[in-house]
Amino acid sequence: MLKVKIFLQFSFIFLISFNIQAAELDEIQVLSGIGQKANFLIKIIKNENDKGSYVARISSPEKFINQKLFYSSHVVDLVPTITTINNETYIKITSKKNISVPYLNILVELIWASGQTTKKFSIFIPPKEIIKFLDSENGKNYVSKLVDESKKNQKEETNVVNDSSEKSSFSEP
Repeated sequence: MLKVKIFLQFSFIFLISFNIQAAELDEIQVLSGIGQKANFLIKIIKNENDKGSYVARISSPEKFINQKLFYSSHVVDLVPTITTINNETYIKITSKKNISVPYLNILVELIWASGQTTKKFSIFIPPKEIIKFLDSENGKNYVSKLVDESKKNQKEETNVVNDSSEKSSFSEP
């Protein structure tokens, strides 16, 4: 009985280690606005041992229903492809028609030789004027200022020193 138990434990550990994910999906980048064709990028985070090729797809309507998500006509129109940008691998999602809604939920599947993963993305699609502004020099300067202020505020928060001379309101037993 002990040999069977040890064998089962070893088999379970082996199966877990064999099923380690080779890749995962990073956050989505929205590069288009309402009234434009979809242009989204998702970086594929590869395992260092992963040398394989990938296939990306939008999940089936049944999987959307299982996740309690609405499978809209905009989702039907999305086309994912694998692309390389600056030696990084991405899923690029485009559409044939313009997106007319400000919000989409999508399920993206990434498949490779030894496995697959699925990730849900909730996408806010801003008005195209905001995308144009952020791509302009003024927009880049504005975002840069926001990032600098955020870093400054974070630094100030970490420099706050607590006064250790204050007594606790809790009494020791």
